[in-house]
Amino acid sequence: FGDVREDADRLFLDLGGVVADDEAIGIGALEQGDEALFVGDGHRPAGADLTQQVGQALHTSRTALSIVAGLSTAGYAWGALLGGDLVQRFRQRTLFLICEALFSLGCLLSALAPNATFYAAGRVLAGFATGLLLVTALPPVIQKFPAAKLPITVVAVNIGFFGAVCIGPLLGGWIAATHLWRWFFGALAAIGALNLGLALLTLPLQNPFNPCMRF
Repeated sequence: FGDVREDADRLFLDLGGVVADDEAIGIGALEQGDEALFVGDGHRPAGADLTQQVGQALHTSRTALSIVAGLSTAGYAWGALLGGDLVQRFRQRTLFLICEALFSLGCLLSALAPNATFYAAGRVLAGFATGLLLVTALPPVIQKFPAAKLPITVVAVNIGFFGAVCIGPLLGGWIAATHLWRWFFGALAAIGALNLGLALLTLPLQNPFNPCMRF
């Protein structure tokens, strides 16, 4: 049973890293919508249509949404930077659960946002949590797998990074064409909640690397 549990833990870490990558790309698909490669009406990028849809639904301007996207990206960068410090001080399981919960909450806020304020808060929170997840989920995937299984890890990570990058613009174009941006954020929240449940069941406890490290 010990071997089975160990394999399950490793499988979760692998999936957790990929899901974290996919979540980052999913958020990026909307943040970078203005540079989307797929055309909406034949004359402008699909991201322009998507931004217009969100702006009309929330009664806000394109400029305001661009600022929100920039703040979300800044939150992602700050989360990745802060995560490198927090992962040294606290247990990886605890950090992962908190970050995943924050991500799901942020996406849910954006999905249900009645106005631009709630939408912005959700985007920034989800971006910040995704940056944290990049540090708390991905390194254990590399560190905890034995050398014999490293090729599987490399394939999974590459699918998460590069496969999702390719899917992102296509998904963004489809969302713009179908006017389902709220459902998209809701789906991201559901994926985060699912991963949170898997973490509660399988992610093992691990002591922090350097709990006494000075700030």
